[in-house]
Amino acid sequence: MILEHFKLLADYNRWANKLLYCAVATIGDEAYFADRKAFFGSIHRTLNHILVGDRIWLPQHRWDRA
Repeated sequence: MILEHFKLLADYNRWANKLLYCAVATIGDEAYFADRKAFFGSIHRTLNHILVGDRIWLPQHRWDRA
């Protein structure tokens, strides 16, 4: 049951990332790198934060300890 829950979360993460990256693909470099005065600054830096978070949770050894 827990495995099914994590698969559901992974599917949701994949769906959300695809939606986000498709939306970002429609803007130009100027908008992509512009300082938005947000927590991470630019859209680029925000996406980097999301990618790093996904990569931290990806390795199999994290799940072996759970």
